[in-house]
Amino acid sequence: MAQSPFQSTNRGTANPAIQTSVGNLTKEQVSKKTSDSNLSQNKDANNLFNQKEEKINGTELSAEESESVLKQVQQSQNLFGQNVINILEKANPQDSVTTKVKSFAKSSNLTAKNIFEVKKGEFDLAPSDKMKLKSISDNHGRILATYQQLHNSVPVEGAVYKVRENKTKIDAFGYSAKNLPASNNFKINAVTGLQNALKTVNAKQYIWESEKLGAIVGKNISTKPQGELVYVGPDFSSELKEYHLAWKYDIYAINPQSSQTIYVDANSGKIILTINLSSDSNLSGQSLGTGKSRYAGDVTFNTKQYF
Repeated sequence: MAQSPFQSTNRGTANPAIQTSVGNLTKEQVSKKTSDSNLSQNKDANNLFNQKEEKINGTELSAEESESVLKQVQQSQNLFGQNVINILEKANPQDSVTTKVKSFAKSSNLTAKNIFEVKKGEFDLAPSDKMKLKSISDNHGRILATYQQLHNSVPVEGAVYKVRENKTKIDAFGYSAKNLPASNNFKINAVTGLQNALKTVNAKQYIWESEKLGAIVGKNISTKPQGELVYVGPDFSSELKEYHLAWKYDIYAINPQSSQTIYVDANSGKIILTINLSSDSNLSGQSLGTGKSRYAGDVTFNTKQYF
């Protein structure tokens, strides 16, 4: 029989030396070797982080230059600290409104549409107060409704409740204003109020006076403001110390360009509040809010509400 030109090898058994070495190790020895290997890897990792930085080649700063850089850093730190203080000062606690959350078991007699009729006493509403349904949506069986507080049939700025309804319960969260004027009588009509507001803006041309722009923008912007009678007070802006019955105007000017909401006292005719709509944010209009976070417990944060 012909023989293979290759040398025969024993394929059925492993290297005896290796087999003997591993076979003779006890469980404790194997564990120790594994531990020593991990310890060695940890030491290598620590050495990597503890290595000294190599000196970077470059021009060293003189004593005067180093002092100048240090001074600039200190000035930047002081400026940052002062900005934080200014923000906290402008976020007046008077702007903070305690949002109340009330939960009710859902029943055939209680829904998101009639909650303020059935449970009116739960919301501390005065006889002259009413929560008006502004919008309602139904998304996969979850209903979300928005209510606006009316006092003497006049809207109260910022007094809004959101009502959420699911299969088992109804949640209402928001706030209602208190200490509102007893009367809704006014001495200044909407026409006179607008004249006073326009004197404050003092623009050469307004958007409703431009046919070209009027055809481009929305009707609510291109139409001359008619004025809306509202109550506005300290719960809406810290600039106000009490509630006023006021005419509200959204005024858009194009020469010079400006966008403002102006509130004119409906009895004195004075401008009591102006909001610049051109700004994305207004620090002086921020409010301090509180809430529960998932990991940090109760937290405080700045908020602003737009309508």
